[in-house]
Amino acid sequence: MPVFRHGRGLTEAERDELIETKAVLTDWLAPAGPATIGALVLPVLVAFKVRDTGEAASARAQAYAIGLSRVPLNALEETCRAILAGETDLDRRFAPTPAEIAAVARAYAAPVKVDLMRIDALLAAGEESARPDQATRDKAVGELAGFVNRGRAAQAAVDQAVAAATGHQEARRAEGPTGTREEARRAEGPTGTKKLVRSAEERRAARGAEATARDERIAEELAGMDLPAVPSAKQGDQR
Repeated sequence: MPVFRHGRGLTEAERDELIETKAVLTDWLAPAGPATIGALVLPVLVAFKVRDTGEAASARAQAYAIGLSRVPLNALEETCRAILAGETDLDRRFAPTPAEIAAVARAYAAPVKVDLMRIDALLAAGEESARPDQATRDKAVGELAGFVNRGRAAQAAVDQAVAAATGHQEARRAEGPTGTREEARRAEGPTGTKKLVRSAEERRAARGAEATARDERIAEELAGMDLPAVPSAKQGDQR
């Protein structure tokens, strides 16, 4: 689809003129009706020798009506005039067939169809947008430059963070089983089997302390009670 440069598109007057011309060309390409076809073709058939008569002639007339039904009326008029004037390359010994007349008529109609297509293209053509002024272009360039710079700064920050994380990981791998990780494990206290043993020992010591405290409490309670003296074995022997 064609596009006009900015400021060079169709004016309202030009557009109206093209629309009127399009209407005229469309009318020029309107097909001929059966009655018109017979009136135009009959002089041609009379002027030239025909190959058949009778029923064949009637069928021939019907063939002309069918074969020329889509031919533009004005093109058919020009064709019949040209045939009678000897301006075509058709055989002048006999009347032309429907196909021969239709071919010549299409040749007359072709330039009109081309003009109609050009008018349609012009009416459908758009127009380029106005170019921005220098201030607008400078502003757009500045905004683009700012966007690029912000993107570079963000990428630099990401690269720096990645480099720092990578260096930290390499330093931890270089420390091996000792260093800060070993110190952290020591600060956490015993783990695994050692932790289970330590827990069992603590529970055993707690139970022993509870038993000792219970025995002392029972002894104190018995000491506070007035119980009869138990005779000794020597006193029993004396009796």
